[in-house]
Amino acid sequence: MLSSAGLTLASTDPEKLRAAQAAAALIVPAPHVPRERKPLPPQSTDPLVQVETRR
Repeated sequence: MLSSAGLTLASTDPEKLRAAQAAAALIVPAPHVPRERKPLPPQSTDPLVQVETRR
């Protein structure tokens, strides 16, 4: 059925799989460095003003 569709069944060599998993276990991912936030703008000390939004 697969060959009639032009496909082949692939299988992984168990020895190569174990070697790849062992090599991947030795790799230590880089630590996550959180981004530095921008400083907040200074808060205004002006008095609040009420604005009419309807006419």
